Amino acid sequence: MKKIILSFLIAFQGLSTCGVAYGNDVENYTITSERDVLSFIDEEGIMYFNPKYIKDLVDEDGFTYLYNDNSSVGVFEMNIKEDNFGNYFLFKAGERKVKYSGGEFELSKEVISKDGTLFVPIRSFLNAMGLSDGQIIYNPNTKTVSVAKNESFDSNLEENIKSAENSIFTLMFENNPQQYAVYDDVFYKAGSKDYSSIESYIKNEINKDFNTSDFVPSENEGTLTFNFTIDGLSSDYGYSVLTENGKVLLITQIGTQISKDTIKINKSEILSDEEVRKMALEGNEGGIVAEQKVYKWIDSATGKIKYTVDTVYRTDETGYSTIKFEYLQD
Repeated sequence: MKKIILSFLIAFQGLSTCGVAYGNDVENYTITSERDVLSFIDEEGIMYFNPKYIKDLVDEDGFTYLYNDNSSVGVFEMNIKEDNFGNYFLFKAGERKVKYSGGEFELSKEVISKDGTLFVPIRSFLNAMGLSDGQIIYNPNTKTVSVAKNESFDSNLEENIKSAENSIFTLMFENNPQQYAVYDDVFYKAGSKDYSSIESYIKNEINKDFNTSDFVPSENEGTLTFNFTIDGLSSDYGYSVLTENGKVLLITQIGTQISKDTIKINKSEILSDEEVRKMALEGNEGGIVAEQKVYKWIDSATGKIKYTVDTVYRTDETGYSTIKFEYLQD
């Protein structure tokens, strides 16, 4: 906890002693489309800032800010690896509540989104971090904010995130246009097979046609995977759901969305395992076949059935080796 508090002190001290500008006039803000706009002042004189700049002000590898366009959620994460401690804040456009690992607090005004960037009312956020209005100083001439700290700041900040040790996670957004950081309270108890909360969220926020009965679920170390099936044949389309301590954190769509209306399966045309094994062996002289494993599924990108055969060969010279064979059925 001590290192995280120290990092915040450096950030706020940087505002005070280095004169970091936290203000752009409204005119400049409205004509820009750049994601790295630092801050702006609205028509009521409320200053907003982009949370990513806490990370830039704090010279600490454990601080990260990520923004997910699909779910309009910003994640400000603190992960001090050597202390095995993490904490996070979730900001969502249109919401006043900021959720964090120990609970939630409410801002004076809603978080807003503009040109792909989230903005948070700075005074309200600093208040929630334990700073009083008297410690937050705004200079209208230079449009900058500075902070005067007192001895109670450490204890106030610790009180505000005192429960953080019980919920640690790291969100890593992939380069995936179909990924959703979950701001709402969506729950799943490991091994329960009760997917009702997940199903409701995906229906309301991601895919209105989602029904868990159309998918085959699997579970592995905090990750649920739902693979869409047609007539008992699985596809590579589905959803990967990241959970921790019973709470859903991130949902990622995998593959291309398909439906039973767009994909028709003729079971009589599906190749048998034996037929596919023979195809895999054609032209191969890898030695004695020790084992062949056959996998078949619907390729969501093409709507065709895809076959994969892993053939394990044994030779006197090299021992065992595996050759993969793939076939996309026309």
